[in-house]
Amino acid sequence: RTMTDDTPFFIASIEKLMTATVVLRLAERGLFALDDPLVRYLDGSSLAGLHRVAGRDCTGQITLRNLLSHTSGLADYLEDAPRGGQSLVEAAFAGADRAIPLDAVVARVRDDLTPHFPPQSAVDPRARVRYSDTNYRLLCAVLEAVS
Repeated sequence: RTMTDDTPFFIASIEKLMTATVVLRLAERGLFALDDPLVRYLDGSSLAGLHRVAGRDCTGQITLRNLLSHTSGLADYLEDAPRGGQSLVEAAFAGADRAIPLDAVVARVRDDLTPHFPPQSAVDPRARVRYSDTNYRLLCAVLEAVS
């Protein structure tokens, strides 16, 4: 069929390139530092318990650098599935595609999914890395908060 202004299509993660560029440019301009904690820019109370490992809340340890480099250990709200459930990517391809506000992303990651590891030192060459769309949703929220 002919593409129109309203034709939806899957762009995957192409926006992450732009997000990373904007984050780095704003860090260069001094609006924030990459090693600043996430909770400095987003309401810490709404993020409480977002990243629990072995009963300990590691949310306050997550830095902007962790988010940018996928070393946060956070579950991926799109591709990870809750125990016995379906990932949001699977649901979207099954016809249940919808916009998901940030508070719903945070609730899903906190309440339904399991982190993969504690936040890692992003500059350690042995740091664990795991791709997570959650990282970039949080970075976009930081960009909104500082601009």
